[in-house]
Amino acid sequence: MARRDTSGGGLPVAVVEDGRRRRARANISTMSSALLLELYFIYDADGTVAGEVAYYLKKWLLGGKCAACDISHVPQGEKPEFALWKANFPVSVLNLHRDELDC
Repeated sequence: MARRDTSGGGLPVAVVEDGRRRRARANISTMSSALLLELYFIYDADGTVAGEVAYYLKKWLLGGKCAACDISHVPQGEKPEFALWKANFPVSVLNLHRDELDC
């Protein structure tokens, strides 16, 4: 299971063969010697109904941002193009909320 990574605010995290995590936006050359095993999208919200409501209030009233949410979702749910990309990506792509991480 994923471990909490507090340094990214919802950015995708790549897990490489040696177990180290690297931000997906890192220079691709820094990951060239490692085998990518999984890609995690960590949402800056809790996965409960209350967490979803709190996220939307924070987003719409206070201008809060979640990069993973912006990439993968629209108000109606997961973007079809993201679902297609995820299905065709060569390794597992996992979507997790803050409260679903092992601390």
